Amino acid sequence: MKSFCVIMITQKEKCKEIMDEINQLRKKAGVMLINSGTLMRICKRQVFREKKFAITPEQFEVLSILAEEDGLYQRQIAAIMLKDRPNITRIINILESGGYVNRVEDTNRRKVFKVFLTEKGHAIYEQIQPAIYEMRNEINVGIEKEDIEICLEVLGKFQANLEKKVNMQI
Repeated sequence: MKSFCVIMITQKEKCKEIMDEINQLRKKAGVMLINSGTLMRICKRQVFREKKFAITPEQFEVLSILAEEDGLYQRQIAAIMLKDRPNITRIINILESGGYVNRVEDTNRRKVFKVFLTEKGHAIYEQIQPAIYEMRNEINVGIEKEDIEICLEVLGKFQANLEKKVNMQI
């Protein structure tokens, strides 16, 4: 009976150690994600500053979304970028005043606008995109394609789990 209790205590301690290790990894993953995101934003800002692009990385993100699927509603762009309405409205207002996008009222719904890239918007997107590809290639040096695919799969799971917990009001 005594040896059974010792075994149970040892197993319980081992389980606790494993759970502690898992929790430490989760904490590290969270910190690494935050730091990586911050460093990526800083890196993009530096590239935009060095190349003297006329728009910001945040504005470029809107153009990138529209380059993939033109004519989205502001709300759709906000959801993709995880931005609230005032922020996405501000970004689109700046892009519209610069001649990079146009808002077109939806014929089926009053006061609802679709956002479209202009020729000027396409041109600046095409100008900036190679610099973004170059930056990403530099960041990915020494990382195998399979590792990136695994990382994206894990991040996708993180994101799906977070989306279930978070109530976004966009």
